[in-house]
Amino acid sequence: MDLGYCKLFIDTDLEYCDVFSLIIEGFSGIHIRFSEIHFDWSECYLKNNDYYSLKEHDSNPGDFIYWKYYLEFYDDNNDFQSFCFGLKSFIRKLSLMGIKSVASCDFEENLK
Repeated sequence: MDLGYCKLFIDTDLEYCDVFSLIIEGFSGIHIRFSEIHFDWSECYLKNNDYYSLKEHDSNPGDFIYWKYYLEFYDDNNDFQSFCFGLKSFIRKLSLMGIKSVASCDFEENLK
């Protein structure tokens, strides 16, 4: 069981640079380099989803495997409680912004 990693798929029509800016500005992240963002509770990477397909997305909007982006979160602090709390807050804030997300990790049930 890997408690130090979580993949979070996000459903948005925003362009990559706009999603990146939203995460930096809306979540007080610090841009490290390329796609890397630092939070007090995690390192995060914004990635284009290789399986993204507009046709599949529109046909199956709830099937997150076809969503445009995902984020990879790593618990670099080895503090699962803070990591889990940070992810829950991140997911909640995305929802308030109208952005759907689905976590894929060994502890995803803890994030609901």
